[in-house]
Amino acid sequence: MPLHAAEASLRHCLRAATDDIHNRLHRHSGFAAVQDGTISRSDYTKLLIRLDGFHRAFEAAVRITEKRSHLLARDLETLRGQPWRPEAAAHRPTMPPLDDDERILGALYVVNGSALGGRGLARGLDRLFGSGHHDGRRFFEGQGSATGAAWRDFVGRLDIVSAEAASRAAVIDAAVEIFSVFEVWLAGWRTDDVVGN
Repeated sequence: MPLHAAEASLRHCLRAATDDIHNRLHRHSGFAAVQDGTISRSDYTKLLIRLDGFHRAFEAAVRITEKRSHLLARDLETLRGQPWRPEAAAHRPTMPPLDDDERILGALYVVNGSALGGRGLARGLDRLFGSGHHDGRRFFEGQGSATGAAWRDFVGRLDIVSAEAASRAAVIDAAVEIFSVFEVWLAGWRTDDVVGN
């Protein structure tokens, strides 16, 4: 039985509002190839470069210091055999304004949720890196066994958002916008994004 909008948890509303785009991203060709263990080293490098561009732009927009991008840098160093210079990326996506707590929380819903899903993808990289090796897949491993607890802590933050419709709408709108930026940005993942190698 569907919940009345006023009775639905913010998490339920976020899931409903982002379900279509979330499902499309599950079918993204790069993520699918990681999941089933068929991605080439070259394509995996391109995918990580795309993810790095998104996460660096996101971290700047929400004013946090290298939470996920430092993991991507380590993975790219492993793949490329040299330190990753983020300035080598040709461009980055443009983020929507994330200028208040509710919008930042909505944006974090996208990034924190992707960290939760990344652990399953990490297992698909055994063919490239061998079972039990962390180098090259630290981004997808996230916080390892602590990833679930981090997600539960984040969900707890959603539970204390004001019940006012405007506050909830700001969280949901930002999540939808960030998911859209992510989807569009990842559409060009096979392009050569590195300059001055």
